[in-house]
Amino acid sequence: MRFLVLGTGSIGQRHCRNLVALGHEVLAWDVDSARLRESVSGLDAKAVGSLEQGLAAKPAGALVCTPPSSHLRLAREALAAGADVFVEKPISHASDRVEAFLAAAGRLGRVVMVGFNLRCLESLRQVKRYLDEQRVGKVLSVRAECGSYLPDWRPGRDYRESYAVRAELGGGILLDAIHEIDYLGWLFGAAAKVFCESEHESDPGRGAAHRLTRAQGTVPAV
Repeated sequence: MRFLVLGTGSIGQRHCRNLVALGHEVLAWDVDSARLRESVSGLDAKAVGSLEQGLAAKPAGALVCTPPSSHLRLAREALAAGADVFVEKPISHASDRVEAFLAAAGRLGRVVMVGFNLRCLESLRQVKRYLDEQRVGKVLSVRAECGSYLPDWRPGRDYRESYAVRAELGGGILLDAIHEIDYLGWLFGAAAKVFCESEHESDPGRGAAHRLTRAQGTVPAV
């Protein structure tokens, strides 16, 4: 099958490698031409010069691996070109156009999937099996924690240039670090209530060790 990978940052590069290893034909595009060339170097993948060129090749599927603020725009273009779509989480940095996008995908008969890779983590899959088999007692409370030191996220790149610290691109802990909300719902059922406390810790431009935000909440299952 032919796939088009949109965005060749760290996760886009990983998708390219995996798709090639699985024997698929891979096209890749990125607004950063130097990063694009570096990403496909040594891979049996083809760089395309524009989004339009990639979509004109009629890929069976498009993988959207760009900053979240561009996810829906690129996903809509891929749908219109006849491709099924895989979108790295989150599906968008804002929810106001998501329902219309999903409705359009339904009308076109296209598959849309969002990448929540922690559902593939064997430890969580084992927890899921235990819960499904009722091998534990009644769950009364659950707690999940996550944290990251931004300078260590992508070695060799200035984290201050990453979308993760730029709200206009859909970055920031509240919009981007949503795996825990997803797998808690997967394991224990849909949330009845969600709340959050957020606080800004420091200025990412200072270059010192810091943490952008801290979020905390509980997700009671129904």
